[in-house]
Amino acid sequence: MSIATRKSRFPHGLRDTSSTLATTADTTLTEAQVMANSRITMGGTTKTITLPAASSVYKGIRLLIASIQASAADNKVKCAAGFNGGGASYDYVTLAALSAMIFECDGTYWYAIGASAPAAS
Repeated sequence: MSIATRKSRFPHGLRDTSSTLATTADTTLTEAQVMANSRITMGGTTKTITLPAASSVYKGIRLLIASIQASAADNKVKCAAGFNGGGASYDYVTLAALSAMIFECDGTYWYAIGASAPAAS
């Protein structure tokens, strides 16, 4: 069996992209931005990136979001309805200077994969 005819273990296929979106201001990600970029960098301080509401459109999407500033001020990644279905009005995770975290959507919820715990508000 050739590689081309093998079924993927990922039922929704693999997103073939390695583009990076650079931000320096508060940003609410659009569907086009999520679909076109696998990495997002935050260059400003005390900025917030808001993920779009989880839906089947984003099933299997994995984003690496990095805070690339060296200041002591933290950046945040915000999720409507909470990470892991937390149900708060929103959750956020704090990215310290020069840190990164992975965010993945299963079609129902966004998950924060990393060392920081979400903070509900």
